[in-house]
Amino acid sequence: MAQSIKKLLVVGGTGFLGSKICQRAVERGLEVVSLSRRGQPSQPDPSAKATGTNDWQAGVTWCQGDVLRPETYAAELAKCDAVVHTVGTLLEANYKGLAQSTSLCQAVSHLVPNSPQVKGQREHSYEVINRDTALMLAQAMAQSPRTKNLVYISASRVLPFIDSRYISTKREAEAALLKYGHFRTVILRPGIMYSAQQSLRSSVAGVLGMAGQVKQALLSRISRTQSPVPSAGLATPPLPVDQVALATVNALLNPSVAGVVPVDGIIELASRSQ
Repeated sequence: MAQSIKKLLVVGGTGFLGSKICQRAVERGLEVVSLSRRGQPSQPDPSAKATGTNDWQAGVTWCQGDVLRPETYAAELAKCDAVVHTVGTLLEANYKGLAQSTSLCQAVSHLVPNSPQVKGQREHSYEVINRDTALMLAQAMAQSPRTKNLVYISASRVLPFIDSRYISTKREAEAALLKYGHFRTVILRPGIMYSAQQSLRSSVAGVLGMAGQVKQALLSRISRTQSPVPSAGLATPPLPVDQVALATVNALLNPSVAGVVPVDGIIELASRSQ
């Protein structure tokens, strides 16, 4: 279980978090394989290419496949010591549209079940994307003698306005993964993530961040007044995506890390130097 990790498979490696994990893993000297339906990453913009900030992409093997179809990646999985599962959906809707919304009304339009933005996307359900992809990956890992480490990117709690099935399917996946004895499982539970290139105050993550600040103020008031104010529905403050990526790589490279890691633990893991 505590063998040295040399090669990593990132499921969803072309995505928002997955690509950052690939980058950080390459920088730490790991061999990295990305698995996604897209295969190749988006082309870097000219300025990034000129400054060499995308040089890490040359250190990744970009593979096209479907995590729900193990035959599309079994050969690569067999060569890897560890896997990170980053596939997930916050909404059975247009998450990118939500994240890019410039007004509250525009954001809500991506959440209302009968809105045009949501209709026609039920095949990408929480059950399939958040839960079943992880369970199918675990079954494939159980057949791979070399692959002994898994990080599953889960979530901290139910977010405002989000269907409760978002978090329940994550928890179902967690419970199933923790029962496997074939490999070490680490479950990270971040809140909403944002990049350094985003303006936090102008994004949906910023709204959730302010909700987190309200929560802290309420908890502070509770400690003084002992007033029973509920806080379960308030959002966890967002984290920079690079911080979660660093925590993921550090968790993989520290064999003592296992089980569920909450937001505070993610922050601590990201701060560790190797």
